[in-house]
Amino acid sequence: MSPVYLPHEEPSELDEQLRVWKALSRSLPVKDDNQLFWWKLTGRHLAMLMHEAGYSVDRQIEYLIFHRFMIVPNLGPQPTLAKPWFMSHVGGCVGDGTPIGYSWRWGVGNDTPYIRSFVEPIGALTGTEADPSNQVATTEFLWELNKMLPEADLSLFWKFAPKLRPNLMDEATPQKSAMLVGLEMAPGSNTVGLMAYMYPQAAPSQVSKLNNVMAKAMRDAYGADICLDSLNAVCDFMTTDSDGSQLIPRGTIGIDCCRPQDAGIKCYVVTHNTSFDHIAAIMTLGRRNPISAEMIDQLRELWYTLRGLETNFPTSAQLPSNKDVTVNEGGGPIPFQFNIFSQHSLTSVKAYFKVGDHAKSDIAAAKALTGFLERHGRRSYTKAFLNVLKGLSSAEELQTRRGAQGYISVAFKKGELDITSYINPQVYRRFNEIKADLNKATVVRQRRSLFE
Repeated sequence: MSPVYLPHEEPSELDEQLRVWKALSRSLPVKDDNQLFWWKLTGRHLAMLMHEAGYSVDRQIEYLIFHRFMIVPNLGPQPTLAKPWFMSHVGGCVGDGTPIGYSWRWGVGNDTPYIRSFVEPIGALTGTEADPSNQVATTEFLWELNKMLPEADLSLFWKFAPKLRPNLMDEATPQKSAMLVGLEMAPGSNTVGLMAYMYPQAAPSQVSKLNNVMAKAMRDAYGADICLDSLNAVCDFMTTDSDGSQLIPRGTIGIDCCRPQDAGIKCYVVTHNTSFDHIAAIMTLGRRNPISAEMIDQLRELWYTLRGLETNFPTSAQLPSNKDVTVNEGGGPIPFQFNIFSQHSLTSVKAYFKVGDHAKSDIAAAKALTGFLERHGRRSYTKAFLNVLKGLSSAEELQTRRGAQGYISVAFKKGELDITSYINPQVYRRFNEIKADLNKATVVRQRRSLFE
């Protein structure tokens, strides 16, 4: 068994963040140097996230053990260069190829934050001619999780997969991720929620093609008489509405791997229109979803705060160029998620604001968000979130770089903004810094034997 290395003379705050991780590290076996690297790095990240989010010690132990034995062995070789040998899709266009990422969902009402991780398993065939889109490792990983997690149900996923990616093994398939796995560890639960994401070989350029694929997959999964009102509302909005018709389907689908009647089917689109009026129209599905004026005003406040706009900036105007961020004319495309349920006629909508398009640094984005939350009486975990960022990057990096935060997503729930921050470990982007940090580690001191 390889020895586990622990940092030497860490600050007391960090000691407390990592107390559970350290205790487990003293006794959990580590198979090889690759697993040792990923456990030391990602185990610490998750320990910090759960501690700062107020998870019980029992829940931290439970998930860290799950992470050590189910996730760490599937993260592949440790990096040896600052450039990934396989470009994982974790983090989307803001990721750096690291096969794992995290999210911090702030919660609404009296909810405490809860943590998710996103994983693309890396196997022996990943990126080779035998498996250029990395479907083998991910499928095996899902299969193992399905056997282990009592509430997991992959039946909906297996119905959708052949409709979305019918030719995974075509010779012409480029090296590109086919699937991604989301793992949700809610603080009050005793299990792990499972989600699967599929990326198409080619995005459906027309709404009709998307509708045909989705409708057929839903009928196969639920039966011919399934209610398609939720899907039809989305397609009608994208076909007949002046704002909806500007949306571009990406073809990406996310599926909750639970009982099909409880599962949401997530469809992703983007827009290049950055006016707030356009964003609000999408978030309400062209007013098909009844959202209060107060919620729309809060969404505008957050959007303007992240971008640094004056409150009187016209809601009909496109975002101006921002000299503090290196993007073109207001930023890149804005992604949205439509969450479709078989049992509902309405569809919930989520917007994703890319931090790198709208803030000059990670700390600027974090303070804009936490300031918004504090103004609306939601300050309970703002300091805790800043502590997480400080644990992931140095103060200098947070003030001068972007990358620790990928997106900030927003949806409407229970009369509040349901906000999630997406966090990138940046194993490749921070390759030199991480290597230096881990090299500072010292071997755990061994007590002399009483028999000497």
